[in-house]
Amino acid sequence: MFLVRFSAMLFLTCAASYAGWAIEETTKYAGGDIFVSRASIDSNRYKTQSNGEALIINLKNGTIYFVHDKKKSYYGGSLTTVINALNGAKMSEMSGEDILADTHPLIDENEPAVTVIKTGEKLNQAGFNAEKYQVLSSGELRKELFLAQKITVNSEIDSRALAEVMLHLSGINNPNPQKFIELSDEYVNLLKNGYPIRTLEYDPSGDLILTEVTAATKQTFTNEDFLPPKEYKKLTTAEFLEQ
Repeated sequence: MFLVRFSAMLFLTCAASYAGWAIEETTKYAGGDIFVSRASIDSNRYKTQSNGEALIINLKNGTIYFVHDKKKSYYGGSLTTVINALNGAKMSEMSGEDILADTHPLIDENEPAVTVIKTGEKLNQAGFNAEKYQVLSSGELRKELFLAQKITVNSEIDSRALAEVMLHLSGINNPNPQKFIELSDEYVNLLKNGYPIRTLEYDPSGDLILTEVTAATKQTFTNEDFLPPKEYKKLTTAEFLEQ
């Protein structure tokens, strides 16, 4: 299902253009499945594309779109409306500016401690130098990341706000903080050191998920790059869930 695939992984009308990042990644799952995607990240706007489908999240304006190129259709609107419709969560009204606020209501004061360790190991991949970090939750290793400092995605997107949207899309209103460490201050601050060019995620079940950047380039985007094509049909919630 379209929503599930992207949840597991995020309106301006003038023709102005901006410089952001285009990043191509390959994710390999324990079962052998391989997921190839392309992300466009610019000015708190995020778009990920794979196999003729796209997820567009505009944090600044509080909008989200699911786009299906093969069927020339899309579903979306305000973040609050779409998330409420998709997972039935009883969320309070939240604007784009609320999402960008420096709060993280999905994490409570009893969350397990997140620890970041710099290992000193280095890697060159896709033309970028990177340093390795380990991320532990309550002493258990959850992630190993090689961060490339020259890929300055962190200056383009609010990583905590994006992670919070993804959690809501997953239909999880009370996440297990051992798994969803992306909202912690430690993890958010870690990403200031660069973009993860290679990531190993250790699932609590023991499975490994490997994500690697194959290309990363600066690119100029227009506002239309973060909107569904005008000629595409807008779907109702029922029509979208049937896909």
